[in-house]
Amino acid sequence: MTKSRPEILYPLFGNLTALAGVGPKVAQNFAGLGVEKPRDLLFVLPHSGIDRRLIDTVQDAVLPAVVTLRIHVLSHKAPRTKSGAYRITVQDSATTLQLVFFHARGDYLQKILPVGQDRIVSGKVELFDGIAQMVHPDHIVPVDQGGDIPPFEPVYPLTAGVTQKTMHKATRAALELAPELDEWIDPEKKRTSQWPDWADALRQAHHPNSVTDTALTAKARVRLAYDELMAHQLTLALARQAMRKTAGIATKGTGHLQSRVLAALPYKPTGAQTRAIAEITADLAAPVKMNHLLQGDVGSGKTLVAFQTLLIAFVLIVAVIYFFIEIRRLDMKVTVLETNFKKMATNMKSIGNLSLSKETDSVIETPSMDQPMEMDELIKQDLDVENTDISGGDNQELQGDTNVLESDEIVQSLPENVVELPENTVELPENVVELNENPIE
Repeated sequence: MTKSRPEILYPLFGNLTALAGVGPKVAQNFAGLGVEKPRDLLFVLPHSGIDRRLIDTVQDAVLPAVVTLRIHVLSHKAPRTKSGAYRITVQDSATTLQLVFFHARGDYLQKILPVGQDRIVSGKVELFDGIAQMVHPDHIVPVDQGGDIPPFEPVYPLTAGVTQKTMHKATRAALELAPELDEWIDPEKKRTSQWPDWADALRQAHHPNSVTDTALTAKARVRLAYDELMAHQLTLALARQAMRKTAGIATKGTGHLQSRVLAALPYKPTGAQTRAIAEITADLAAPVKMNHLLQGDVGSGKTLVAFQTLLIAFVLIVAVIYFFIEIRRLDMKVTVLETNFKKMATNMKSIGNLSLSKETDSVIETPSMDQPMEMDELIKQDLDVENTDISGGDNQELQGDTNVLESDEIVQSLPENVVELPENTVELPENVVELNENPIE
C-alpha cells in the first residue's frame, strides 16, 4: 500500500491561487522564486528588514533614512507637464516636508491624501535644496490603520512581477495554513538549544522584530535549518535502506594481495586508512548493493585505500579473463569477446609484472598469458568463484557435455557491461606505473 502524506498537510500542497491576493498571473510569476505551492512560501524567508517605527518628526532622523510619520495634509501642487512631479506639502509635529509623486493621477492622490486630513506615511526621506522630501511613500494609511504598518518590515527576495507587498500578503496567508505538528526533535536537544516549536519558528522567522532576528544564527532559523538537515538525512537513510534490500554481487578476496602491498610499504597505514579499508572490504563482500563514499583531505591517504580496495576487485577482473580463456580454449567463435580479450590479456600481463619499487618483489604475480590454464591457481588463491556470476568449465569438452553453454547463450548470459570491461581497463597499467614511480604515494 502506497503511503500518502497526512491529510493535515493537504492545504500546504494546494494551489497558490487559494491564497488571498494571489491570482493566476501572480502564481505564474512566483515560479521565478521556485514557489509552486503554499508550502514553498513558508521557506522563502526574509533576508533583511526595515525599521518603520513611528517617530514624531523628521527632524529626529539622520537623513537619508526610512521614517514613519503622522502628517497633516496642507496643500496639493499639480505638475505643469506630464513628466513633472506632483507635490503635496504636509506637516509633522515640528516641521513641513513634501510628498513627491511622478506620473501620478491627481484625483487619486486627492482621494488618499485629502487636504486637512491626517495620515500615517512611511518611506525614504532625503533632502533636496534643503527641503525634506519623501518620494513615492511605501505606505499611506488612515491614522486608525497605522497598526497595519509593521514596526519592523521584513524584506523578501523578489522576482519579476512579485512585489514586497505581494510577498508579505502571500506569506501571511501561507502561515495561516501551517498546522501544529508533533515534535520530532529530541526533547533534550530542543530544550538546551532553546528552540521554538516548528510552527512558532516559522511565525518568528516571518515576523522579525529586528535585524538580529533575520540573521542565520537566530534561534528560529537555526531550528528550521536543523529540521531541513534532519529531513534530508532521514530521506537518504530510507533510500539507502531500500537500496540495500536489492541483491548485489559479493566480491571477496583472501587478503593475500593486500597483505603483500602492506608488507612492501615503507610505513604503516594510519588508523583511519585501516578502518576505511576494512569497511569497504566488508561492503564489497556483502550480498547487497554497496553505497560507500571515501572522503578525505589532500594527502590524507585516499590513494592507498583505493588501491587496496582495487586489489579485491582485481580478482574479479581475473575471473573475467579466465572466462574468456575458456571460451577461446573451446574454440567458440565470438569475435567481439575474442578481440577484447586480446586487449585485456596484454594489459593484465603488464599489471602482473609491476612492482611498488625496484627493491621489492612484484606486487601481483600473474602467470604468463601464453599458458592461460595455469591462471586457475591464481583464481583459487584470491577469488571465491562460488560467490560470483562468472564461471568456466575447467576440463570440459564442447562435444558431449550438456552443461557447456552454447555460444549464443554465453553472450546472452554475460552482464551488459562485460564487453566494455577490457576497453575500460586499457588505462589501468599507466595509472599503476605512476604508483610504481612514487611508492610513498
